[in-house]
Amino acid sequence: MLGQAYTQRGRLAEGIAQLRRAAELSGRLPPVLSSLGYSYALAGETDQAHAILKELIETSAKKYVSAYDLALINIGLGQKDAAFELLRDAVEERCGWLIFLKIEPVLDSIRSDPRFKDLIRAVGLRLDS
Repeated sequence: MLGQAYTQRGRLAEGIAQLRRAAELSGRLPPVLSSLGYSYALAGETDQAHAILKELIETSAKKYVSAYDLALINIGLGQKDAAFELLRDAVEERCGWLIFLKIEPVLDSIRSDPRFKDLIRAVGLRLDS
């Protein structure tokens, strides 16, 4: 969480350092790697972000990786179409993280896209609150 907080505050180097440590301590859990990939993407370290995305895709062949985790890295990379496709997959998966759609800061960059309202409706959240 500390790494995510640093990232959201624009302190990307500190966020990446914290998330790299968290990734190692967690055994490279997908949600942690997703946050790290997102942070790398924001920092302009796109090769690192793509490497983590590739790692998560490869991991998904062996164990569950939420489409939501993949979507977050795509958001960081500015790949909105891929992110929305993955977020729709996350809806189908009934991913629990989707309850935070309306408040998750990582999603701020796609919030104004008309497809975002469709996601909110698909999850069953209200648009007006």
